[in-house]
Amino acid sequence: LIVSRGLKWAAILAVFAAKAGAKKVYAVEATSMAQNARKLVEANGLQDVVQTNYRFNIKYKISKIFTIANRIEYVTLEKKSIGTQKGFIIYQDINYKPMQSKVSFSLRYILFDTDSYDTRIYAYENDVLYSFSIPVFYEKGYRYYINVNYDFTKKLALWLRFAQTISKDK
Repeated sequence: LIVSRGLKWAAILAVFAAKAGAKKVYAVEATSMAQNARKLVEANGLQDVVQTNYRFNIKYKISKIFTIANRIEYVTLEKKSIGTQKGFIIYQDINYKPMQSKVSFSLRYILFDTDSYDTRIYAYENDVLYSFSIPVFYEKGYRYYINVNYDFTKKLALWLRFAQTISKDK
C-alpha cells in the first residue's frame, strides 16, 4: 500500500510504485495536475481501477454564537469489470456555542446515495469529549446527530449524543 499526496507529481510516484509491485496505490492530487495524472496512469496501462473524489466544503460564522458548515462530496469509481459507479453525500452542520453560556450543541443532517460499498464515503463527526466518530456511508439513506454539552463547573461537564442512520436499501 502506497499513499502519495499533493506533491504535484504524486501520479509519477504512484506509477513507479505500481510498476514496482505495490498492490494498491493511492495518489491524491488537488490541483489541475489531476487530469494529467489520469492520462499518465492510462498511458502506463494501470487504469484497472480509477477512483476520483470531489469535495466542496464551506464554513460560515453567522454570529458570535452560531456557525454553519456544508459539505458536498462526489465519488466516481471506474473498474473494467463492472463499469462506472458513483456516490455522493451532502451534509449541513449547525453549531451553537455562546461565550458565557453553560450549554452548547451541534447538529448535523446528512443525505447519502452510492451505487455500492466500493463507492462508500467517510465523514468525520463531532462527538462527546475525548471521543470521535468516522462512519461509512453507502447505499441510500440519511443520518442525523445532536451533541449537547452542559458545563456545571470548569471541571465538571455533561456530554450527551444521539445519532441515527436510516438506510433505505436495508
